[in-house]
Amino acid sequence: MLVAVVEGRSHAPRGRGSSLTMGTVAAAAAPGFEVLLVGRVFQAAGPALMLPLLMTVILVLVPMERRGAMMSTASMVISVAPAIAQPYQD
Repeated sequence: MLVAVVEGRSHAPRGRGSSLTMGTVAAAAAPGFEVLLVGRVFQAAGPALMLPLLMTVILVLVPMERRGAMMSTASMVISVAPAIAQPYQD
């Protein structure tokens, strides 16, 4: 069932990933605050669209007794990653 959904919309994950990449490039090359802000919005749009897809995949593929643990692990990783990544960028 999931394979049919993924095959029918195979362009969607690439588009969301390219939104993150385009935003990163725009933010890195920003000559001013306005371009930086637009780049950051594009950076946020990619993951914001991927999170519902991630939760849907977990709901479809993970057995009922492990869904809570998998969803909480995925949410924890998504929440903690930006906080951990900041010190390593400097």
